[in-house]
Amino acid sequence: MELFAELVPSMKRVGVLRNPNNPGVTMALRETEDAIRKLHMQVQIVDAQTPDEFERDWNSCVSWYRRPLASLCSIIQPMS
Repeated sequence: MELFAELVPSMKRVGVLRNPNNPGVTMALRETEDAIRKLHMQVQIVDAQTPDEFERDWNSCVSWYRRPLASLCSIIQPMS
């Protein structure tokens, strides 16, 4: 996240799209949230477990990020 913040210094918001049923994602999410907050940025976590939920929630994230000074980071896994 630090490198990303250096590359996009205007970034103020980060969203994470995750599958809450994947235990490996939980640990990565915790580390990612810590890094985002250390950089004094807002974080939004969005859960998606199926392809339909992914599409719906992705569109929800996009509307949140259309505000100025936004960025997006995703932690995802293949969905069946």
